[in-house]
Amino acid sequence: METNIELLGLKIDQSIDAKDAEELRSLIKVCRARLVEVESSQRVDLNYFIANAYSGLWRIRSDVDGTWDWKAHETVQEILALRRAIDEQAFEQSTHIRQCQIRTNLANSLSGLGRTVEAIEEYSKVLKLDATFAMALGNRAYAMITYSWYLYDTGHQCVILDCALNDYRNALQPTAFWDSGFEARAADQFAEKLTDIKSYLNDVGFDNNIHLASFSLGETHKEVEYRRWCLSNHLFLNPLNDVMDKSIAAKDVLHLPSHSYQIDEEARFPTYYNILKQEYVSARYHLFESRCFDEDHMVDREVLLFESFDYGQLDFRTEQLKLAFRSAYSILDKVALFLNDYFHIGLRAKQVSFRQVWETQVKGRAMELRSPFVGTKNLPLRGLYFLSKDFFDDDFVEVASPDARGLADLRNFAEHKFLTLTDFRSPQAEDEQHRHISREDFALKTMRVIKMARASLIYLSMAMYREEQIRSEAKLEEETKISVPILSVVRKRHTET
Repeated sequence: METNIELLGLKIDQSIDAKDAEELRSLIKVCRARLVEVESSQRVDLNYFIANAYSGLWRIRSDVDGTWDWKAHETVQEILALRRAIDEQAFEQSTHIRQCQIRTNLANSLSGLGRTVEAIEEYSKVLKLDATFAMALGNRAYAMITYSWYLYDTGHQCVILDCALNDYRNALQPTAFWDSGFEARAADQFAEKLTDIKSYLNDVGFDNNIHLASFSLGETHKEVEYRRWCLSNHLFLNPLNDVMDKSIAAKDVLHLPSHSYQIDEEARFPTYYNILKQEYVSARYHLFESRCFDEDHMVDREVLLFESFDYGQLDFRTEQLKLAFRSAYSILDKVALFLNDYFHIGLRAKQVSFRQVWETQVKGRAMELRSPFVGTKNLPLRGLYFLSKDFFDDDFVEVASPDARGLADLRNFAEHKFLTLTDFRSPQAEDEQHRHISREDFALKTMRVIKMARASLIYLSMAMYREEQIRSEAKLEEETKISVPILSVVRKRHTET
């Protein structure tokens, strides 16, 4: 049985090399038929092979017309298959090579769709398993390069490129591990990119002797603890925090790029982004403070509560955790409002949500992309679109990681119904009005929503930067436009003397 499954993987590799799309589709059907017959460890491999087949189909089609197809059917199916593999009970018992292969391919697919923030996070998981895994090192480096292309801050761009340079160097070390044997073509590409980065950083005069860990983390023990927590969880609105957890990244400095308005138009987008940022950092701090749930808070004193014997936690820190979840989630709908305005989608404010902004129902047909997005060569914008899939697309939700599963439904309970957090996974009966969830599970889901809100704000800034380039390339009438430079204002800390 095991040999037969491995043979399917070999046939898929051969069909990819031969660019035989018909055979790949046939082998996908065979693999799917086998899924219902085998145990969990073999389903890991079968889903991995299915993902490889879809990757091959995507490469065949992208050679013709697929590169900027936003639906990206083959890549979507690849992601779903890889997530199913990871979701299998036996995944953690798979060889570390197979785990690294699956997570690396998942990261590659996310990066290709524009979700570079999550892709870099996924590559980093691989490198925690095996710091020498060559394809994760080389592909993470390329994801960093892609990330840097869409940043308006050239300083951040150079620091991230320097991190990519280090990954390429490590991938080319004699100690690097090549899971399918040394691949000369990939190594040559890594070496070429390494040379290009070195040349670019030299041309712009980048100083790689910056003391990245010499920046202050605050003036009090609590502030230092908070900022270290943010750094280690990669929660600062700062692209550098995606590639490092050093103190240089401990500031929420990301904003919007310079952009244009009509002469009689209100310069409103920086104000919108200010609000989004402040709501994000406040939600983040609520999550940080909610961890102190074992400490008494003055708000909870002298509060009469009836004992309902459902193991529910009723205290201020629990409400802070719920508030962090609700606040972070609401950012997504406000990002949709921003997109509706900036891309002139034309929906009324009441109609706008992160779910509705992307697609429209065409009579007699399936949901279709709204016209401002169709074929747009804006990778971060496409990343935002696919980020929405993790909340609202049934196929994506089905194979989401446990901390990302059912977020939209949970938000409905937290916002509009009754949600009880318990000390442990309670066997309480649930209905359409009331749900129980363990505090631990809810905290993990809140962290996931916070991370997704952060990613959405980063993609929004990057998408705007790319769109301004596209509009400039289209040679819009400069005499009817004004450019608005974005000036960052850092709130200075005040120390009593």
